[in-house]
Amino acid sequence: MHNNKTILSGNIVKLYPLKQTPEGLQVASFVLEHSSIQNEAKIDRAVKCRMFCLIVGVSMEQIAQLESGFISVEGFLSQNSKAQIVLNVTKIY
Repeated sequence: MHNNKTILSGNIVKLYPLKQTPEGLQVASFVLEHSSIQNEAKIDRAVKCRMFCLIVGVSMEQIAQLESGFISVEGFLSQNSKAQIVLNVTKIY
């Protein structure tokens, strides 16, 4: 079995309007900006990245969490139709 699990925290810098799948599921999409100090080869390194994220079947509780601004998320990585990396969120902390 191949693993594909990503956990990332940060500030939501862009929250897009909700969309709906043909099956009627609500889809939330947003850009999460992460900033931290990570240790690499015994050297502290400042890292920053922006990740496009989406949640299929988003709940009202999750929408409220997204609107709070700072979140931690867990999910899996995939590519969209433009071959861009997307974090498909399965949990919000």
